[in-house]
Amino acid sequence: MGDTAGKSEHITLNLLTQSDIMDVHRTWIDEKKERQEQTLFAIKSSDLLSGLMEASNALPQIFPRLRLLRPVWLHRHSVVFQSVPNLDSHSTEEFWSTGSKRTAVINIQRLSNRMTVTESIQDLYRSTESFWYLWTAGRLNPRLLGIAFKSSESAATSQFIHWIAIRDLETFIQSAQVLFIDLLRKYEIPKDEYHKYSFLTHPS
Repeated sequence: MGDTAGKSEHITLNLLTQSDIMDVHRTWIDEKKERQEQTLFAIKSSDLLSGLMEASNALPQIFPRLRLLRPVWLHRHSVVFQSVPNLDSHSTEEFWSTGSKRTAVINIQRLSNRMTVTESIQDLYRSTESFWYLWTAGRLNPRLLGIAFKSSESAATSQFIHWIAIRDLETFIQSAQVLFIDLLRKYEIPKDEYHKYSFLTHPS
């Protein structure tokens, strides 16, 4: 018989525990072939709700700045737009193919064929699309600047089309991760209090 230690290790999120507590625990088989469990994180659902409420109040303060698309700026930076088609329940059928074991996989080639590139902001107003990637038009080193979206179907001026810079979006994601981690640490049950709950465990 080979060594089975560590082969059955897995992480479990438990949402249905006693005392209204959610926990994440690690389970594995040790060298003595005995089952071991270790609680990695635990929080009361009421405290989780408090943390989420606190996060919802903080997120607007770090949300990336929405910028107006201005023709002068677009011309100065030689920006082009790459649109992605709106995919509804009917149009999506043409983008899917049957893979092995009857699994559905997206057909990238067909989807790419439906993408269009334009250099005119006026085309955005006439377009049925509502989401675009913004690229610099440099042939040697094209660069993704951000994402743009139409905020009103009846828009006739640039004030209704906004964009978010990629660097701002990346900063927002990083800040949001730090925010949620800090809030989870703030509201989690301290490990020195695990002994109060029979289902929160440390390895023996």
